[in-house]
Order: sequence, then C-alpha cells, then structure tokens
Amino acid sequence: MLSTTSPSPRVHTLTSFDRVRPSALADLPLLRAPVLHLPNITEVNGAARFDGLGEYMLRSLPLVGENQYIVLPAQLREPALELLTYLRQLELSTLDEDHLLFVPAAADDGFVRALLTDHDTLARLRRLPITRLEPFLATANAQRLAEQLGLHMDMCPEVAEVLNHKAEARRCFEAFGMETPGGRVLRRADGDFVERVCVAVQSLFEQGHVTCALTLPSSFSGIGIWRVRSLAEARSALGAHFRDAEELLVEPWLEGVTGSPSFVLYLGDDERADRVIATTEQLLQDERRQGPRHFGNVLPSPRALDAVIDSAANGLRDLGVRGIVGVDLIARGDRLLMTEVNARQTGAIFGALTALRAVGEPRPCVVHNNVPVRRGCSLSEYVAHLRARGLHYDAHTGRGVIVISHGNMPAGKVMVVAVDCGLTTHDELVAAIALA
Repeated sequence: MLSTTSPSPRVHTLTSFDRVRPSALADLPLLRAPVLHLPNITEVNGAARFDGLGEYMLRSLPLVGENQYIVLPAQLREPALELLTYLRQLELSTLDEDHLLFVPAAADDGFVRALLTDHDTLARLRRLPITRLEPFLATANAQRLAEQLGLHMDMCPEVAEVLNHKAEARRCFEAFGMETPGGRVLRRADGDFVERVCVAVQSLFEQGHVTCALTLPSSFSGIGIWRVRSLAEARSALGAHFRDAEELLVEPWLEGVTGSPSFVLYLGDDERADRVIATTEQLLQDERRQGPRHFGNVLPSPRALDAVIDSAANGLRDLGVRGIVGVDLIARGDRLLMTEVNARQTGAIFGALTALRAVGEPRPCVVHNNVPVRRGCSLSEYVAHLRARGLHYDAHTGRGVIVISHGNMPAGKVMVVAVDCGLTTHDELVAAIALA
C-alpha cells in the first residue's frame, strides 16, 4: 500500500554495480529459474508512438536463462530465432526453440489481453515448470495473467502506476527527504485547462526561469516533453501536441544540468535479496524543441551514488515497491535531484545483464538503444560490419559489441551493448559502429 509518511529509520546497505560480484546478481528472480518472461512493452503508456513497437519485445530475449521461458507474438518468430541463434554462436545462451512460445496474439497493446482469453496458450503455459512471472511492466493485465497461471509477480500494478507518474513519484520522494525539481500538475477536468497552464507558465517566467517544460506526467521515457520559451509557444504546444492531454506537469526547464545519472534496483520480498543491477550515466542529446533525447547508458556511473541509492531503496521499500525500478536523476554540480522513476525493466537492464553474463565480471560498457543502420539491414550484414571494424564481441577477450535486439532494423536502428570498447559517448559509439 502506498503512503507518503516518512520511512522508518533503517540502515539498508546495497552493493554498487562497480563492486558487485557476478554471483550476487545470479540469484535475481528475473535471471533465476523457473520464470516466464512477459515482454509487455506494448502496455507502457505512450509507447505506441514508437515505430516498430512490437519489435522492441525482442529486447527481453537475452534475459531468458536456462529453465526459463518467454512468450512472444508469432509474427516475431523469425527474428527471435535469428537472435537466439546469434546469441548461441557467441556462447551467450544455451537455449533452444523450446524456451520460446509463439502465440497468435498481435504485437500491439492488446497482446496480454489476447493471452487472457487464449485457452490453448493458457493451457500450454500451465504445463510449464514455472513459478514466477517477470513482466516488462507490472500492469493489471499482467497481474491477471499471473493469477490465472498461479504465478508470483513482484510489483503491484497500482504501485507501478503511481511511480510511473512523474509528479506522483516526485511527491513520494520528497516525502522521504529527497530533493526533486518539483513541478505543478494541472488537469483538464478542473476547467479552463489552457488558461491555467498558461498562467502557471507565466508565473515561472516571472520567477526568472527563461524556459519551461510541459510534460505528460505518465508518458514513456522522453515522450511527451515539450520545451517552451514564451506564452505563444506554450499555446502552440497545447494546440498542436497536447490537444488530448488530460493532465500536464508544468515545471522549469532543467537548466544548469551537469549530468544525468541513474540507477536500477531490484527490491525483493526479503531485504537480503535487494540488489543494485546498474549505476549509469544516461546518453542524452538535446533537441531544440523537445529537449533531451535518450539514446542509452554508460555503465557504471563514475559518481558516488551510494547515499542516494540507499535513501531511494529505503523509501521505495516503505512505499511497498518490489521488483525492478530505475531511478533517473539530474546533477547540478554535487547536487542530485530525482526526476522520475521507471517502475519497469529499463534499457540499461538488458545491456548490464547481457554484459555481465558475457564476461562474468563487471566491466565498463555502453548500452545504446538506437544505433543508426541502413533501413532493411539484416543482422548478418550488421555483424559483418562490426567484424570488419574489429568491434564485434569476442568471447575470448570478453570485449566488443553485442547485438541485444535487431527487430527494429527495418526502421533503421539496432540495440547493442558495447563491452569494454573505450567508446563512452553517443558520438563516439555511433561514429564507430553505425552502418549508413
């Protein structure tokens, strides 16, 4: 049950990613048998605005371990088997096709709803030797599927919904003493929506802020953030981009930011199961109108994050949070402000755990979600490109670039993790491995 009361005092020590032992992460439930992985990326609010949304479901495939299973739409059968073959060739997986269940449901936001009424698929799933459901995101549909199959699911959907709301997450963090950028939520149902938003923007201008942000507070990643520098721009954005918005977060633009660290936690039913999966610096590129665009993460973060991680873990646990959460921060010099919580599997998880499984020990790596490639490029063509540049992953050295998901190659991008390659910025990585 969520509450905003201050957490009880407790020393809660977690191990930072740069000191974590591989054996400490090996017992994570999402890596431990017996698990059914449910890549319900399609249920994330706002995710439908991404091109090739269904293909992003392939990102969960590298997480599947022995005696684990994943359920995917039948339309992803060919690329999923191709990716599995690739991972086997790199000695990063020992799975066979029996661990992949392909079902008739379409790769859209009705994927899990279709499973709930697919009696043949449900019967197949009940025969699997599984005890847990690991969804990409805890939703009501995922919970209903877990209940139908008699499986444990860490995160409560109601808790995930609150945490994934930027304003509510900040309110919770402020309640247990962590600094946030604040912001004001305005709702259309309260009347005179456009005028009230403009009044809030004007108030920030009068306080000396040169730029403001209009944000859909429940939006996915950076989707739904719009930068405005005048009332005219605010009115234009409200008419062109937020016509259907039921609520908006109005806040000062995050000026003076010197970095964007983040960390990913697993909080178990027992505190002894808690783990820091990764600490990162986010790869952001500033777009003139919409602001920062997220491309991936550099791991581990060079910053001292232990104190803020412990505070966040204590507070989140007291709010009833279990399972996977990613916490995004901004740095203004030595000050760290919590901006949002992603109560789901994040892109950093796929890269961090793939890299850890590959080399057996933590090494510097970069996860990039959108490396540009030629539209229609095949996995084999891209791997040949990496080999020609001497950058493809080598199992003997434990260094190189591993493809995590190639499902979005038709749209011109591929997801990778570069392990110990010395490529630490967006520009360096793209210059080295993009395929025009």
